[in-house]
Parts: sequence; C-alpha cells; structure tokens
Amino acid sequence: MNLLLMSDTTSSLDVEEQFFQQLPSRPKSLSYLPANIEKNLKEFKKISMHFEKLGVEEFNHCPLHQGNPEIILESIFQSDLLYFSGGEVTTFLKTLQKIGLFQVLKEKIKNIAIIGVSAGAMVLGKDISSMSNDPHEKEIYKTLSNDLGAGLYPFEFFPHFDPSPSMINGLMVRSRLLGEKSNRSIVAVDEKSGIAINSKHTFVYGQAHLFKKERYTTFHNTRLPF
Repeated sequence: MNLLLMSDTTSSLDVEEQFFQQLPSRPKSLSYLPANIEKNLKEFKKISMHFEKLGVEEFNHCPLHQGNPEIILESIFQSDLLYFSGGEVTTFLKTLQKIGLFQVLKEKIKNIAIIGVSAGAMVLGKDISSMSNDPHEKEIYKTLSNDLGAGLYPFEFFPHFDPSPSMINGLMVRSRLLGEKSNRSIVAVDEKSGIAINSKHTFVYGQAHLFKKERYTTFHNTRLPF
C-alpha cells in the first residue's frame, strides 16, 4: 500500500513530489473521485493542472453519484493513482459505500497509489465517528447505515490543524474519548503537510501532531510510531 493523507494539495508540490519519489514508479494516470457533485468540473480541472506538473498525463473524472456502479468501479481502477477529493465527509462516505468501492479497493490496493485530501483522507480511515457532533454534518451523519470507512490506517485523521487553544482543547477531549473506547490516537495535520503510509512505515512530510489520551506530540519530517 502507498497512501498519502493531506489537508489540501500544496502549491509548491513538495509533499506530492516526495510521495511520488518513494513509489515504485511515478504515476502516469489519475482517477479523480469527487466528494460532491461537481457541475462545472472546476475542481477536477484544477487538480488535473496540478498533477500535470508532476508528470501525470491522463486524468479520469469519476462521476460517483450517477451511472452503473460496476462501470464506475471499473473506470476508477484503470488508473495508477486514485485521488479522493475534499468536501463533505458524510456525503462522500455514503456514496462510496453505495457503490461498494471499499471492497474493491482492498483487493487492488497493492497495485495502486492513493491520495486522500481532507474529507477524502478521512473516509479512508476506520470510521468517521468524529462527524457525529460536527455542526455542519451531524444531520447527514444520522442517515448513515454505518460510519465505517476503508480502514486503511489505524489512527483518526484530522485535517487543517492550527494551534489555536480551542482546537487543541477539542482534540485533547476527543483523544481521551477515543482512548477509552478503542485506544486509537489522532493525527492532526498542518496545511502544506502530509502523512505517507506504506507497508514499512508512516512518515510525516512537513508537520503533524499526535494526540493520545489528552497529550500531544509534534512531529516534523520524521516517522510516526505506527
């Protein structure tokens, strides 16, 4: 498995380039999985231009919200790299569950690279239980039959970290609850940073913060203890 979790794509391309360098070969094709319906494909075009600079040549927009799920899934996995976009976490998870993507993903994960951005990173974890109290998403969360994600990594991913007292306090409280229920920790990632995961290690590009049982440690360009 080769997985990159980010808050957002970086204008400097530094994080993406470091991730590409540790892959067996550089991706030449990308499947774009939108979290929400994109009528004018503005974000898809932006991401295509972004990854063209890194040598990706073919781009596939995957309309997850319409069409035959079997055809959609077949189209998705024709690319070297899957890109899970940002957006509404609960809506994204509901769509991915509906088309059965996670089952196929686990079968093919050895042969592809994956980038998850914000919501796209969160749905690749064990679950999205952190959304149950989110003021913007808790109503949609209630409509889920279950909140299970792809289960590709063992911690809870938190994007767009900033060192404000209110955010740190909220993550401290959340880390205590997680520790009591499942002994999981939270990895909060700064903007312009990322977490790369493969079969050997979990590595921070830039800066990330590990919250566990109401304590946290900052990591900068180094491995995480997973």
